[in-house]
Amino acid sequence: MQVPAPAPLHSQRLIRQQLAHQRPDRLVENRHVFGSEHAELNIYETFEEAQQVALQFHHPVVIGMIEGKKVMHFFEQAPFGFYPNETLILPAGEAMHIDFPEATAAQPTRCLALLVSEELVRETLAQHAEALSRYRSENVEVCEELGNHSVLRNPHIAQNIDRIVQLFLEKDQQAARCL
Repeated sequence: MQVPAPAPLHSQRLIRQQLAHQRPDRLVENRHVFGSEHAELNIYETFEEAQQVALQFHHPVVIGMIEGKKVMHFFEQAPFGFYPNETLILPAGEAMHIDFPEATAAQPTRCLALLVSEELVRETLAQHAEALSRYRSENVEVCEELGNHSVLRNPHIAQNIDRIVQLFLEKDQQAARCL
């Protein structure tokens, strides 16, 4: 099933501008890193078709597709397509294998991985649970821990991730101007 092309997010243009003058070190999963105190933004580009590329993160991670298509393989789950503006949220240590069926030099596959410190996740969940306990209703359920992965197709999540990417890239551009 072909997924319709979503409207491009503002960060797609920023990412293209940021990476336009950089030559890739690798043709598969070429990584660009932007850091902050409690998080790290990784942008991965793949410039050729590839199969079964292993990847695992040691922190909780939000993965967002920017351009192209991936086929995601997780242990004991059927492979599934992963498309622009879709989001995966994974716990630390989740192993995956990735296929890049459409990646080319002219149209690379791009995705982002936003790693967040486990300490920050725990603190945020604790604050959230405390705030909800004061305003709890029968329609509110508190998430006690990070569970298994699932694909989220929510434009609001995509827009929030887009804004986070913009903040990382703008911060990086400002730092480069100060050098």
